[in-house]
Amino acid sequence: YQRRVREAVVSTQSTGIMDEIETEAQKFRRANESEQQKRFQYYGHQFEKEILDLSSDQKESDIVVTSKVGKLRCLLAAEVDGRDKTGNLVEIKTHRTMFNDHHRRIFEQNKLLNTYIQCYLVGINHTFFGFRDQKGYVTHTTSYSLPDIEERCAKQWNKDTIMCFLSKILQWALDQIETGKVYHLYYSGDDSIRLKQVENVNYLPGWFIEFANKCYENRD
Repeated sequence: YQRRVREAVVSTQSTGIMDEIETEAQKFRRANESEQQKRFQYYGHQFEKEILDLSSDQKESDIVVTSKVGKLRCLLAAEVDGRDKTGNLVEIKTHRTMFNDHHRRIFEQNKLLNTYIQCYLVGINHTFFGFRDQKGYVTHTTSYSLPDIEERCAKQWNKDTIMCFLSKILQWALDQIETGKVYHLYYSGDDSIRLKQVENVNYLPGWFIEFANKCYENRD
């Protein structure tokens, strides 16, 4: 669980709706990004465009998929970078060139873990990495399938443990919230995850809540 992430949670009947929201710390970091940080982000965007042959005004595609996390049924919306030549969805990433075991361990513990979870939940099985030097030049590329990532990172993390943890967190949150109220789900800083109700927040439009309630009432 990433300590910097906060989720907004709202319940309609037996359904919980979640979305990531920007924390104050994230807003501060974004407002104070260095030129180097902005340049590295630019490298990543340019690499995506070159690999996928996108024009300057084209953006990522959006998908909506159904998935399961433990016993919970999920409807997930996500941005995807594009498709490869065979039509498979693919996630494009850049990372600095690695020179030692420490670099490789950090890559496996962080970048590959985040990429794996991002892809696994929405059914993307293919990733493509470009490894760049400090000047932004991509020196080599590597493709990883999700099984490739699992095998490479077996000593760093376990997929089943992560998904079990996620399932328990989601179920716990659903058990705590009340219909129609909005909460923030966040890491509290003392090795615990908490829910905090927030007032005067219209997180969902009225038409959506009305539609969701009718669907619940007319369910089989």
